[in-house]
Amino acid sequence: MKVKVRLFATYREKVGRGELEMEVEEGATIGALAQRLEKDFTQLRLRPLIAALNSQYVEPDALLREGDEVAFLPPMSGG
Repeated sequence: MKVKVRLFATYREKVGRGELEMEVEEGATIGALAQRLEKDFTQLRLRPLIAALNSQYVEPDALLREGDEVAFLPPMSGG
């Protein structure tokens, strides 16, 4: 099944683009998708894992479905 992946800020810079379409297995989770991205793009480290699934923040064990949009966001700092 296909999902859309959106990457922001430093993640986008490390991968070289902000959007990807990825094929994942039925029953895949956000955490499994993050691991696959880190394997495919060795310069990318998605830790701590901050992800949104269809615009809702989720935990790494959230299940993916066909057509989902997953956003990975780097930790924010500020003052």
